[in-house]
Amino acid sequence: MEYRPTIARRGLAAALLSASLLAGGSGAAMSQSTLPLKGTISSAEAADEATPPKPVQAQLSETTLEIAPPEPVEPGPIAPANRTAADPYAPHGFGHEGLRLYASLNTSGVYSDNVNQTSNDPESDVGLGLRPTLRLESNWIRHSLTANLSGDFVSYRDNQSANTQTLDSDAVLRLDIRRNLIANLEAGYTIDTPSNEDPVEHTLSASAGLTRDFGRLRASLEGGAVLRHYEDSETSGGASQSNDDLNYVQPSVLLRTSYGVSDLLRPYIELAFTPRHHTDTPDRNGIDRDSQGYGVSAGVEIAAGPLWTGELGLTYLHRNYNDGSLAPVDAVGLTGVVTWSPTELTSIVFAASTAIDETSSTAEGGQPTWIASVNATHDLRDNVELSAGASVEIDDLGTSYEKTYDANLGVAWKFNPNLSWTAGYDLTWLDQGSAGNGYVEQRLSTGLTVTR
Repeated sequence: MEYRPTIARRGLAAALLSASLLAGGSGAAMSQSTLPLKGTISSAEAADEATPPKPVQAQLSETTLEIAPPEPVEPGPIAPANRTAADPYAPHGFGHEGLRLYASLNTSGVYSDNVNQTSNDPESDVGLGLRPTLRLESNWIRHSLTANLSGDFVSYRDNQSANTQTLDSDAVLRLDIRRNLIANLEAGYTIDTPSNEDPVEHTLSASAGLTRDFGRLRASLEGGAVLRHYEDSETSGGASQSNDDLNYVQPSVLLRTSYGVSDLLRPYIELAFTPRHHTDTPDRNGIDRDSQGYGVSAGVEIAAGPLWTGELGLTYLHRNYNDGSLAPVDAVGLTGVVTWSPTELTSIVFAASTAIDETSSTAEGGQPTWIASVNATHDLRDNVELSAGASVEIDDLGTSYEKTYDANLGVAWKFNPNLSWTAGYDLTWLDQGSAGNGYVEQRLSTGLTVTR
C-alpha cells in the first residue's frame, strides 16, 4: 500500500476558514502546510458560527508539520469585550466574566450523490451528521487562555465504509510577561478516521515561544514537537497491515524577525528547521525515510484594521532524506491569510499554503503541495448570514499532478442565541490527471444547532 494524505485531511484549510467565517472571525496567521481541503460550509461546520470567534494562534501544522508563522502580537494589556452586548444573538455560555465555557451541538441530515467518491458506479446515500463543540475562553485584562474540543461525525445509512469521524482539541496560553515580552504555550491533539483505505491518524503537538519587541524591531523564537501515529489498516484481502513505519516525531525550531515600517505594515523574514525521525527505520520497502527539513519565508504582516488584516509571504521549503535513493524535494509558493472587509457586513478571506507532504512511495520521499482558497460571508440581516467559497489543491505526484477543486454555498439563520438553522451545498471535483481515477461529488446538508 502506498500511503498519501487523504482528501479529507488535505481539505481542512478551507474547512477551518469556512468555520471561522461563520463565526464572524477574521484570518490571521496561516500554516505553511497542507490542510484538508474539504471546504464545505455545511450545517456541521456552521455550528461554529454560534460560538465566539477563535483567535488564530501560531501553531504546528496538523498535516504536513511545517511550521506556521506566528500571529503578530501587539504588546500590552487587552481590555475585555462584551460580546453579548455587541451581538444580541451571541451565546451566553457558562461561568463568570473572567472565564466562560461555550457549548454547541449541531445535528444535520446529509445527502451525497457519490458517497464512495469514485468514477465507477457512484452511489448516492443519506446520513446523519453530528458536530459537538466545547470552547473555553478567558476575558482577562492581561494574559489569555483558549481551549477547544470539537468532533465531526458522519454516518451513512447504506455505505458504512464511507463514514467519517474526526476529533480536534487544542489549548493556547498567552502570558504578558512584560509590556514588550510575550510567551505563548500551545498543545493539541487530533484523530482523523478517513472514509477510504488510508489509516486512522493520531497527531499530538506542543510548542513554546517568546516574542520580544526592540522598538520597531520584533523577534520571535519558537520550539516544539509533533508526534504522528498511524493505526493498522486492512488490506484488500482482509488481512491486517502494520503502519508503524509511517510513525514519526518531528521537533522544530522557528525564528522570525519583523520590522514595523508603519503602523499598518510590518515586513518579516522567517527561518525554520524541522527534522523528521521515524520510529521504524528502515520502512517496509527497506528505505530510511528520516529527513531534515528547512524553510525560508519572507512577506509582510498587516496590522488588524477596519479593512485589512493578516499576512502574506513567499516561502521556499527543502527536505533532504537520509536514504540516498530518495532525491531531495523542493517547493516554492505562497503562504498566509489575508482578510478584506469592504463593509461591516461583508468579509472576504484569501488563504494560501505550500508544503512537502510525506509519502510511502519508493520513487520519491515527499510531494510538493499547493493550496489556495477564497471564502466570503455577508450578513443579510442581524441573524442571517450567507457564505460562499472556492478552493483548489495541486499535488505534485512526480509523473503527474493531482488537482482537487471545491466550491460551496451556505446559510445560517439564528432564531435566538440558543437555536439556529443551517444549510449547505458542496461540490468536489478530483482530477487525477493521467491516472484517470477522479470523481465528482455533490453534497447537501441541513440541520439545527443548539448553543449555550
